[in-house]
Amino acid sequence: MKPHALLALAFAALTACNDGPDKGTSSSTTTSGGAWAVGERGAMVRLDPSGEVAYYPIDLGDDLRAIACRGAAQAVVVGADGVVLTTRDAGASWQHLDIGGAAELRAVALSEGHTGYIVGDGVALRSQDDSRSWEPLAFAAHDWSAVATTATGTIALLTTAAGQIFRLEDTTLTEVHRGDGSLLTGVAVTPDGQHAVAVGQSGLLLRSDDAGLTWHAELPATTRDLHAVRIASDASLVLAVGQAGAVVRIGQDDTAVSELLDPALSLRALHLSQTHGHAVGDDGVMFTTHDQGRSWEPIALGLEHDLLGLDDLHGEPHL
Repeated sequence: MKPHALLALAFAALTACNDGPDKGTSSSTTTSGGAWAVGERGAMVRLDPSGEVAYYPIDLGDDLRAIACRGAAQAVVVGADGVVLTTRDAGASWQHLDIGGAAELRAVALSEGHTGYIVGDGVALRSQDDSRSWEPLAFAAHDWSAVATTATGTIALLTTAAGQIFRLEDTTLTEVHRGDGSLLTGVAVTPDGQHAVAVGQSGLLLRSDDAGLTWHAELPATTRDLHAVRIASDASLVLAVGQAGAVVRIGQDDTAVSELLDPALSLRALHLSQTHGHAVGDDGVMFTTHDQGRSWEPIALGLEHDLLGLDDLHGEPHL
């Protein structure tokens, strides 16, 4: 699918992702890295490494459900009504890509190379030209809920609203977990593709240690719904977030669970580097951690919109 013309945005051009667009009044004392979050009714906010909060005045009413960044300046955002936005100049300008439909898009994953994936209700897309165009993958439609890919982009893992997990290698799609109908909402894979995790309803956490070919359920650490998950590159740590601000931390020798929010609220997205990271969720909440998820501090963004997607801008390698 080929791009439309650039969307006109009401702010001056930026030169780097750390030069925020419209500066807000909120701030944080963190100096460990930045984060870029998106949410309902076109909400978009970026926390720069100095802790200053910047808002992107995108003239869109659609919910933005996910974001994936490559480096300091490039990002892909997807959401409701088939919205796909890309930037290569840290948000100074955006392209609106026409994917040929108005499907609800729910997740995006980018590799370290030119390959990326977008999934949503009844649609799965792949880019092989560094997100400049996206083509539908020719296999049976499902209501895809999440996607993750390896560093090379040659393998992707896709989850469904019916609890299935599929493994895509090149053009071959294989169902590797049938599930029991419980919604899966998050999936993550190590850069080499050898280890993966998926999370969903009622604390469901599935794990694979053979490149996504077989999966087993971990003992539930919580009964809260889990919405997002990350796994360390050496598979030594799994971190998941969800309903009531639940944070599930599974290390090599211990499992810990905490709840950061009122039961009526949820954390929706998560990202970590080797040490630092962020989580976002309902009512514009954001938390940061500096100890691999052992403890969390709130960051006041001054937003009321739910934040649904997140990617960190740390210079160090991502988990």
